[in-house]
Amino acid sequence: MNLFEAVARIKETAEIISETPEIIDERKYRLIEAEGSEKGVALREYYKLAATGSGVYEFKIIALAETNVDIQRKIEMMLSSFLVK
Repeated sequence: MNLFEAVARIKETAEIISETPEIIDERKYRLIEAEGSEKGVALREYYKLAATGSGVYEFKIIALAETNVDIQRKIEMMLSSFLVK
């Protein structure tokens, strides 16, 4: 699987509201924020995808859509710290 296929798979289950490409240490990443729901509960899904020679690593966080600003900042910090060596 490559990054484009991984993004297409996310689009099948959630609505992407932001998508940001990154390159860190010559490795391609994709930051994605999406909206979804489960059993009628609105959710916010955060993804960080990392392309490797053997495929794609996915770091995913799911939070309630009403998550407060402090928790959102902590989620963003966790996403930014995720790197594939």
